[in-house]
Amino acid sequence: AFLYWNRDTTNLEQFQEALQSIITTHNFFYADVDGNIAYWQSGRVPIRPLGFDPRLPLPGTGIAEWLPGVRPIPRSINPRQGYLANWNNKASIDFDNMASGNFGKQFRVRRIQQLLADPTLIYERGVSGDPATLTPDDFRALERDIARLDGAGMRVEFLRGYISQAVNEVGGGDAQLEQAKQILEQWSGYVTENAVTSTLIEPGEVIFRAWLDRMLQNTFLDELGGSIIGEANFNTLTHVLDGPASGVPPSRDYFNGQDWRPVVVTSLREAIGALQTRFNTTDMTAWRDPRPMTRFRHDLQFEVGPAIPTSNRATYAQVIHLTDPIEGVNIIPSGQSAFLGLNLSNPSVPVTPPGLINQRTMFNNFEFLPTQMSPR
Repeated sequence: AFLYWNRDTTNLEQFQEALQSIITTHNFFYADVDGNIAYWQSGRVPIRPLGFDPRLPLPGTGIAEWLPGVRPIPRSINPRQGYLANWNNKASIDFDNMASGNFGKQFRVRRIQQLLADPTLIYERGVSGDPATLTPDDFRALERDIARLDGAGMRVEFLRGYISQAVNEVGGGDAQLEQAKQILEQWSGYVTENAVTSTLIEPGEVIFRAWLDRMLQNTFLDELGGSIIGEANFNTLTHVLDGPASGVPPSRDYFNGQDWRPVVVTSLREAIGALQTRFNTTDMTAWRDPRPMTRFRHDLQFEVGPAIPTSNRATYAQVIHLTDPIEGVNIIPSGQSAFLGLNLSNPSVPVTPPGLINQRTMFNNFEFLPTQMSPR
């Protein structure tokens, strides 16, 4: 399929035909100079029998054999909204979730979809012309925007309202609860303010992370015990708090007949107490952890070039503009050459050429290099 795409494919129909031969699961996007866009999730997924949990091994007695055929390939061709987005998410709402708790009501692709639907929300976007029209520069800005997210996306999105409601209704006017609530209400939901220059984590992220840890413990520990870390997360909690209104209503009462609001408030109190001790101050605006650093370690156990602040972003990024001629830019975190020379004075530490890390600073600053295109 890949050889066919590179050598012979000239239109959407040919691209889709070649995709049928890929048996493994991948997300593929397509765009052409005629204005067509499309998405497929390739792969030959078997039709499993009903009545069995697909997350568990099927019995080998013959009563749970796969049915004839394979599932249709999920696809979207020229959708009405005019854009497509994927960030390793499920191909469609009805696609089997399997065992990943992250594929719930909240997932990181939601923010990309929101920014594409309303480009005016893109952080530090330079606007020229129609603000509703996306340009190549907007896609660069979009990457800087989403790089500030937690790996699972904007986790607070569906939980912030429950925290505010609980503090308002059963918080008893406690000043510390009110201050924490206000910080969470005003918080953007991003881990850092600026993907390039920020060196500290936002106080809202620090408070929310501490609250979530205690809320999961106080909600699920008696049911899940030591497996809570792998089985419960913010999406699980959202379903429990949504209750009967949830897309996946809980099968049991995790609050054991109690009101959920005191559990939320107790968890927030515990988080505030722990953070006061850790930061040695009651000033919640000073509760800011250092931003983690990403280090690049070679298989030979030496670090390759300088560390950079951690961001939630692609290792290889590119923006393609289907003009005539086609234009594009791209960037990788290291460089254009991985050749290692022999160090005669210390053979255990090879000579690293400048090309090994000549894009590191650019990558850190979300800068790009021109992509070399073959003639059409």
